[in-house]
Amino acid sequence: MPRTALLTSFTPSVMDPAVLESLLVGRERLAGRILQIVRDAVSGRGRRHMLLIGPHGSGKTHLISLIYHRVLADEAMRGRLAAAWLREDEWGVTSFLDVLLRTLRALPAEQPDAALAERVEGLYRMPAAAAEKAAGALLAEVAGERTLLVMVENLDEVFKGLGPEGQKRFRAYLDEHPSMLLLATAQSTFEGVTRRDAPFHGVFMIQPMDELTPENAARLVGKIAALKMDYRLDSFLQTPAGRARIRAAHHLAGGNHRVWIIFSQFLTRESLDGLHEPLTRALDDLTPYYHARMAWISPQQRKLVEFLCERKGAVPVREIAQHCFMTHQTASSQLKILREMRYVRAESVGRDSYYELREPLMRLCLEVKQHRGEPVRLLVEFLRLWFADLEAPLCDLVGELDWRYRHAPAPHARREPRTEACFQELEMRMPAGDFERALLAANELVSIRGKAQDWYVRGCCLARLGHELPALASFTRAAALDPHSAQAWAAKGRLLWLLGRYEKALASFRRAAELEPGDAAAACDQGIVLCQLGRQHEALELSEYLSARDAGDPRPWIVKALALGGLENHYEALGACDRALSLGARHPALPWIRAESLAALRRWREMEEALADALGAGPIAAETALIPTRRLVRQIFAGAREAPEWNTCLPGVIALYHDRGIPAALALALAKSVPAVIAPATSLLRAQEWHKVWKALAGGRPDFRIPLQFLESAVRYCTSQNPRILLALQMEYRTLLAPLVALHEDQARAAAAAPEPASAGLQPGRR
Repeated sequence: MPRTALLTSFTPSVMDPAVLESLLVGRERLAGRILQIVRDAVSGRGRRHMLLIGPHGSGKTHLISLIYHRVLADEAMRGRLAAAWLREDEWGVTSFLDVLLRTLRALPAEQPDAALAERVEGLYRMPAAAAEKAAGALLAEVAGERTLLVMVENLDEVFKGLGPEGQKRFRAYLDEHPSMLLLATAQSTFEGVTRRDAPFHGVFMIQPMDELTPENAARLVGKIAALKMDYRLDSFLQTPAGRARIRAAHHLAGGNHRVWIIFSQFLTRESLDGLHEPLTRALDDLTPYYHARMAWISPQQRKLVEFLCERKGAVPVREIAQHCFMTHQTASSQLKILREMRYVRAESVGRDSYYELREPLMRLCLEVKQHRGEPVRLLVEFLRLWFADLEAPLCDLVGELDWRYRHAPAPHARREPRTEACFQELEMRMPAGDFERALLAANELVSIRGKAQDWYVRGCCLARLGHELPALASFTRAAALDPHSAQAWAAKGRLLWLLGRYEKALASFRRAAELEPGDAAAACDQGIVLCQLGRQHEALELSEYLSARDAGDPRPWIVKALALGGLENHYEALGACDRALSLGARHPALPWIRAESLAALRRWREMEEALADALGAGPIAAETALIPTRRLVRQIFAGAREAPEWNTCLPGVIALYHDRGIPAALALALAKSVPAVIAPATSLLRAQEWHKVWKALAGGRPDFRIPLQFLESAVRYCTSQNPRILLALQMEYRTLLAPLVALHEDQARAAAAAPEPASAGLQPGRR
C-alpha cells in the first residue's frame, strides 16, 4: 500500500490497484462472482455477459477498475485472456465500427504493440463498410484462442449512439465470436436490453448495484482514514458516538459511494464529531456533481426535479403536472424515467403516486446557496443528536483509568538504566498531560522488555490520546501477560464499554471484581454496564450485596439509583440518590435521576432545582444530556394531571437549557416524546394541549422548529389516519417520524385485541 495513496472521487480508474482493493466495501461477493464468470469463460465452462446497473457515483467504475486489475494479475488466466477496457467517457460512438476501433485501441493497454497500432491506423484509410469488416477480422485475429473480455461503461449511452442497426451488427458479431465476453455498466435498465424485440434482449445478466449501508459506509470511511494514516478517526469510528455520526450522515447522504468518498476527505475525529463543517464542505464539492447530473437529463426532467427540490416533501403527480404546466401523462412518463435513473422515488397512496427526490443532498446543495446554510445547520444538528441518542452511554463509569500499574516495583527497586529513564519520563509527562511524549517512553519500554506493566502504561497513553483500538489491544496484551491483574482487566473493560461492546465489558469487569474482591470500583462498573444492557434487576441485586458489605461506600448506592430509575421505581430511586449524595457521591447521573423522580412525583419546584444541578453551572455538551432529558420530558408529560401544570414547570426547564447553551437537547427530547403523546391510552385533547403548550413556549426558537413539526404531524396523522400528512414532510424527517408513528399503530392494534376497549385512546374523532 503506497504511503501517499491517490484517492479520487470521479476517476477511480487512475487509482493504484492496492488502493482499489482496500476500498472495496459491500461488493466483495459481487466482485468474486464477476471474477468467477470470467474464469468460467476462459475455461470454456460457459459465457455469461453481465450488466451492472447503478446511478452515477454508485461505484461502478471502481468495481470495473478492480476487476480489470484482477484479471490481468490472475496467473491462471495469463496468456488465455485479452482485456479491453472502453473508458467511461466514450462519447463519440456512432456506429459498430467505432466500437471495434475503440476495442482495438484499448487492447495494447496491457502490452503496447506498435505493429497492431499501425494496422489499426490503416483502417482509417478504408471506406466505412470495408473498415468495419477488416476491424472485426483484426480483432478476432488479435484475440486468437484467448477469451476477449470487453468492458464497456455507460452501455446505455453507447447503444444510443449505435442506433438499432449498429446494435444488430454488434449482436451478430457477438454470436459469431463466442470467445468475446462483455462486462458493461449503465445508470439504469434501458430499452436496448429490456425491449423484447431488441437485439440484446436476454443477453445480459443484470445486476443492480446495492447502496452502502450505514455499517459499510463506516467501514469505507475507516479504510480511507487508514489510508490517510488518521488513526484517531479510525478509532473514533469504532465507538458508539462515531457510529452515531456515520448514521446521521448516512441519513442525508444515502449509500452513494462517490458522496462518501468526497465526504470522507473532510473528516477528522473532531470534524466528524461536529458533523456540520465536513458536511457543508462536502455539499460545496458536490454542487458541480449535482449540476452535472442535472445536465444529463432532458429540460422537461430538469423542470420536474427543480420543482421537487422546492417542495421538499412527496407530491402527487397531478400537482406536479399542474405546477410544471405539463399534461398528467407527460409528467407521469417523465417521472417514471427519473425513477429508473434513481433521481426520484415514488410511493402510492390509493390511486395516487407521490414523488420526491431520492437524494436529500441534491436539494440541500440548492438550499446552501439560497439560504446561506441555516436550514442545513439546523437539520445536521438535529440529526447528529437524534442518532447520538440511540447509542449514548447511560452515564460515566464509576472507576477512573489510572496509568500507574499496581504491580510496578517500588521506587527504590533497581532497574536497568534505560528502563529507569523511561519511567522517569512517564512520571514527568503523564501528570502534566503530555501523553504524546509519554507514549514514546511507553513504546520504548515495550520494545526493551515488553512486560504486562509496560503494555498497560502504553494503553493508558493511547486511551488519553483518543486511540481507542490500539489502547484496547494494549490492555488485552497486558491482561494476557498478567492474567491476575485486576487493574488490567478493569482498564480493558472500560475501553470495551467506550467502544459499545457491553457484554465483553461486563465479562472484563466481572473478572476484575473476582481478582480483587475488596475493590468495589470494578463491581460498581459491572452494575452500571448491567443497567446499560437493561438488566436492572441484576444490577439491583449487586448493589444490595455491595452496600451490605460496606454501608459507607457511596458507589453501590449510585448503581442502586440507576437500577431503580430504570425500573421507574421513582420514590425508592429518589431515596437511593439522596443516600448516595449524603455519603459524598458526586456522580453526574444522580441529579438527573432525582429530577426525573421528582417530575414523576409532581414536585415541580424541586425538580427544577435538581435539573439545575444536573446541568451544572457552566457549559455542557448536548450529547451528555440526551437520554436523561428524554426521560425527564416523558415524566413531565405523564406526571402532570392537567395542562396548566405544564405551563407551570416548562418555562423554567426551557430557560435552564437555554442558559446552558443546549436547547437542542431539550428540542430532541420533545421530538422523541411522540410515542408517549400519541399512545392509545392518551386522549386526543391531552395530546393537542401538549403541542399547544410547547408551541406557545418555544414556537419562536429555531431549535424547536423540527420537533414541533414532528409533534404536529404525528398528532394530525393519528387523528385522521391520512398518510398524506406524513408524505408532506421532507423525506429525511418522515423516515425518522414513521417508526414512532408505527409504534402507536402497533399499540393501537394490541389495545383493540385486548378484552377491555381503550375508549380514551387517541382515535379519529374521539375527544
